Amino acid sequence: MRTRTMMLWTCVALSACGDDGASLPDIGLVDSGTDAATPDGGQPDAEVVAPAITAVVPTTLAVESAARVEGSDLAGVTELSVGGVGQGFAVEADGALAVATLGSATPLGDQEVRAFVGTTGSAPLAVTVVGPLSIAGAVATTATSVRLTFDRALDPATVDPGAFVIDGLAVVEVAVDGAVITLTTDPQTEGASYAVTAAGVRDTHGHGLTASSVREALFPGYAPMVPQVTEVDPTTVVAGHSVLTLRGENLTGAAVDLGGVALPLVAESATELEAGPVPASATPGSAALTVTTASGTSSPFTVTVLEPFRIESAMATGATTLEVTTNRPADPASVSAARFVIPTLTVTDAVAAGTTLTLTTSPQTPGASYAVGADDLLVDAQGAPVTPASPTFTGFEPPFPTHFVVLRVGDGSGPLSANAAPLFLERRRFSDGTVTETLALPAVSSGANHGITLPGAGYSPRLQGSLTRSPDGRYLALLGQSDAVGAAPVAGPRVVALVDAGDFATPAGLDTTTTLGTSLAGGRPQGAVTDGTTVWAVGGGTGILSTPVGSTADATEVSASPRDGRAVGIFEGQLFYSASGSDGSVLTRVGTGMPTGSATTEDLFPAANPIGFAAFDLDPAEPGVDTFYVASRSDGVVRYVKSGGTWAASATFAQSQTFGVACYDELGDVVCVAVAQAAGAGELFTFRDAAGRGAGGAMTSLATAPADMEFRGVALAPRP
Repeated sequence: MRTRTMMLWTCVALSACGDDGASLPDIGLVDSGTDAATPDGGQPDAEVVAPAITAVVPTTLAVESAARVEGSDLAGVTELSVGGVGQGFAVEADGALAVATLGSATPLGDQEVRAFVGTTGSAPLAVTVVGPLSIAGAVATTATSVRLTFDRALDPATVDPGAFVIDGLAVVEVAVDGAVITLTTDPQTEGASYAVTAAGVRDTHGHGLTASSVREALFPGYAPMVPQVTEVDPTTVVAGHSVLTLRGENLTGAAVDLGGVALPLVAESATELEAGPVPASATPGSAALTVTTASGTSSPFTVTVLEPFRIESAMATGATTLEVTTNRPADPASVSAARFVIPTLTVTDAVAAGTTLTLTTSPQTPGASYAVGADDLLVDAQGAPVTPASPTFTGFEPPFPTHFVVLRVGDGSGPLSANAAPLFLERRRFSDGTVTETLALPAVSSGANHGITLPGAGYSPRLQGSLTRSPDGRYLALLGQSDAVGAAPVAGPRVVALVDAGDFATPAGLDTTTTLGTSLAGGRPQGAVTDGTTVWAVGGGTGILSTPVGSTADATEVSASPRDGRAVGIFEGQLFYSASGSDGSVLTRVGTGMPTGSATTEDLFPAANPIGFAAFDLDPAEPGVDTFYVASRSDGVVRYVKSGGTWAASATFAQSQTFGVACYDELGDVVCVAVAQAAGAGELFTFRDAAGRGAGGAMTSLATAPADMEFRGVALAPRP
């Protein structure tokens, strides 16, 4: 997750922020971050050209040093990140991005640079990040020479005798060999304490010393038998893992100390020691490494100690996605699905981005407790394996719905009749029923999209207009007719309207290209549901039909009975529909799952005048759906519960002439909104069923349809 970062520059020239910086032009402050997308509808910025990064200068970046990012379409960049950490930057005259000081929180090692305009990001560009240039150690190798070691190679052009100061000694000559500087000095006093200080030098990438650099090293005057450490590899170690190699002189019989912790010896000779591993208890940060023999103790050599590599936390970000956070970046080459184990779930993919590992899992059970572990083949940039740990996380639970959608018939321009009327979808708040968005459905065909209407008033028309939400919550589905507004109903194609959550209330989110061909042309269009690729529909005179999204051919008959379907829905991966006609008034299960071809139906229970419904799996002892809330034209909303495999009505939420209901589970309670025609034009009601097993009772009025309008179906608001 990206965070909003603002870095206030206190200088406009690099010389004001570190040694020997080149001047930059005057620049303004730039907000370098964007808020992360929110779960309830954040989308990539529309019509935003993604920035592109072609080069970062230098390619090896140093913390607290300057950098320049080159590319195209960078002028509007709002966020720049290195290793997932936001950076302060300014846009230069040629469109490049200038970073005055790379943030101290930037992770070291191989990282990615990305630029964002809003939430639209560039492709990543790989760079290497190193710490501030520092002195690692100093040792007198003769009575007139001192070996000074930096943590990386220096640019010889920046090294001269004037760059080094030793109190009590004159530096008369220097020689450069990568990271090692040999200083020729005045004769040293044996055993005397000296300090050497550096200034003005730069590494081979142009990075100088900064405020956090180690600029000074202590060493005793040359004594022939005192142990001397001239090289340590590596200089960045991981507690509990790393083994160090020390090279120098007079090392036989030495004891190695790192920050006050003794390191076990693996191998030794007069010129080389192998010691480690570094204990897991070693304190993270800079530590002095020394070697002690009977003749004395070596000059300290600075080593950076990193804490053990570990997984710090895990959080489900979707029904099949999990974000695992580590205390520092993993080596991307070691990241794969095979590295992770989550009991009862299958990990199918793993992607690394800085300290965040995004895992793709099999579907999680909402609210269930899981633990994620990783094997020792998951390593960091230093090759240190992840420590054993199994942080827990909770199976993804979508946020509670805050809105529902109701189908409104009529625009208020005149009284409704049995003739075709325009349709509108109103997005309303659960809290008070107020309208927040309205989407007008097309009444006239345009291109591949068909016009869709429904009769405006009357008993039979009120049975039409059932509204459903897809199993993944993304789409709304509605079945209507193709009659022009004001026209008497005719036996024309039945039209399916699909609304995409990502574009609700905009034409881009509406699709009316699907029809049922000649199927159901002579019967009432009652209800439809979709999973995004297939539409299932029910209506007067038929059983249940299926057709691909976008098809205009005749639909496939999944089952011919029961006839006269009223509403259809998918719950817990299973297709159901209600029917009331010559085959009885029943709630029916269709085959197994969501069949698109011929399937056998099973009547679960008889219901009085059933129309819309919602279903839940509330009882762990009963497999699959065990609770239905059925909108009954005669009784209100009736709750049916399965116990011991037998269905029975167990409570009624009374309100006459109820046609539709939509419900969700809120911490065990079932919260519902229902549509009824008690007020003639239509009224919205709400109720809460405690633990899904309350005693029933009256509903609470939420809103009434305005004059010359009616409410029909209702569904939970779609979500991306």
